[in-house]
Amino acid sequence: MDQRLNWIKKSSGVMYLLTWLVELVLVYGFFTAAVSLFLALARMPEWESALVVTLGLEGIGWSPGSMSPALVALAVAILVDGAVRLLLFGSALLIFRNLSDGGSPFSPTNTAHLHRIALLVALTACTDGLPGLLSGWSGLEGIAAPLLMGAALYGLAEIFAYGSLLQQQADETL
Repeated sequence: MDQRLNWIKKSSGVMYLLTWLVELVLVYGFFTAAVSLFLALARMPEWESALVVTLGLEGIGWSPGSMSPALVALAVAILVDGAVRLLLFGSALLIFRNLSDGGSPFSPTNTAHLHRIALLVALTACTDGLPGLLSGWSGLEGIAAPLLMGAALYGLAEIFAYGSLLQQQADETL
């Protein structure tokens, strides 16, 4: 049992570092996009501002182009989606930090983070559809998978909540 806990602690430490790196990239991309959008909106009456959105592993990027109200709405939707993903990775980061510090996987804190992750994954179904709807595309094609994944993660979070309760009862019994 002790060997298994050591393995969980070590692997959680690696996952914690990887999640931290992803979170840093997302934060950089999000704030770069937010500042670019703010600067573009400040020049909006001129309709010459730059706003062409690209999404990739490195985050959200902007490049010169023409600005229209539809693109502004699209950029805001992408920023909302970026914020949801920041919260999602932040919750995962907290779980891995707790595990790498030697915490139990079945702690009430991890259960709360899993519930939050499940909700955020389900929320990505809405945020994934927003840019498509705002730009005139259908935008509803890919919302079933995040909703189902959110529901599955919520069920897993409930299993962890029950495991947390059993862990607490076992600790009180000893």
